[in-house]
Amino acid sequence: MPGNFSHVIKGFLASPYFNGLGESTIDHWKRELVLAEVTLGHLDVSEVRPSIIQAHLDGLAQYPGKQSTAKTALKAVEKWAIVRDFLPHPITLGTQTIGSDGGHEPWTDQEVADAIEHARPDLARAVLLAVSTGQRGSDIVKM
Repeated sequence: MPGNFSHVIKGFLASPYFNGLGESTIDHWKRELVLAEVTLGHLDVSEVRPSIIQAHLDGLAQYPGKQSTAKTALKAVEKWAIVRDFLPHPITLGTQTIGSDGGHEPWTDQEVADAIEHARPDLARAVLLAVSTGQRGSDIVKM
């Protein structure tokens, strides 16, 4: 069993499982796991327990999306590490995120019309494409 949590995170990030995930998932999870490594990496694996993870998640409470992604990534680390004896016990059991208080709020028809009328032509096309297709922003960029 490795000595500190940083070793576990680095092992997960180098694993075939992690590197086989989708590009977007890799990007988002890696960002959150690097932050967790900075804040929690120095801890011995025996010290990392749900209350420590919850404190880390509570520190992200003003960013519900970031907090949710961090919990998902840390849960994946836990699942990967426990069966490899890199963690002595579950670390996310019972942890909670606050969730969003309203979610996505689409632009009004007037905001869309203003954007199409006043934005640069390339941005106006992007806005029109987004409104017309209903795709997520990341999918619009890919298109």
